[in-house]
Amino acid sequence: GATFGGVVSSGGASVSSTANAITFTLATLPGGASITIIYTATASSSLPNVTNMAFVSAPSISEANNADNQASAVVVVVSPLTVTKSQSFVAGPGGTVLPGAPITYTIVLSNPGPSDAGTVTMTDNLPSGMVVQNINSPSGWSCSGTTSVTCTALTLTANTSVTIVIVATTPMTGGATLTNVATLESGSPAFGPVSSAPVSAKVAHRAYLPIARKSS
Repeated sequence: GATFGGVVSSGGASVSSTANAITFTLATLPGGASITIIYTATASSSLPNVTNMAFVSAPSISEANNADNQASAVVVVVSPLTVTKSQSFVAGPGGTVLPGAPITYTIVLSNPGPSDAGTVTMTDNLPSGMVVQNINSPSGWSCSGTTSVTCTALTLTANTSVTIVIVATTPMTGGATLTNVATLESGSPAFGPVSSAPVSAKVAHRAYLPIARKSS
């Protein structure tokens, strides 16, 4: 149920392995001395837990205490959550967004399984000068924030996706580039945070039209 990964530290011993056993051989271990052996293994996701046992032996010598030879670990299957983000707005000159105009961000949070994700958090730190006008959150999710949006849920069920829509106004500063990403993480089991690919928009320069008064 577990696959040998590799040796981190052999303590000077030679190493050999089979499908389900690893052997460390040391020519001599002086009296009163000790070595530390560290190796890794990957547990199958189908196992609820893994128990591993180690034994030491030498010619004509047996181990005095076998009580501390066993270690157990619970196997936790973590779902690789994903987050994608897109944007839409009414395009101005050259595909820019007008100062003070709204941008709609659509954020899709997905859990491909195999397990449910608990204590899930999506964070969207808006570019400087942007202000949230509206948040459309799915059932079971709570969202808040005006310049930085945080959405939380108790569970994101395996093999499901949810969509969060944020509408925010752009700053009045012409020429600013608004680059934005969303992040997603879960607390039980722990995963992430992972980030979406960035989306960007450039704010158009405001037209300056001087008014000249003509004297009569």
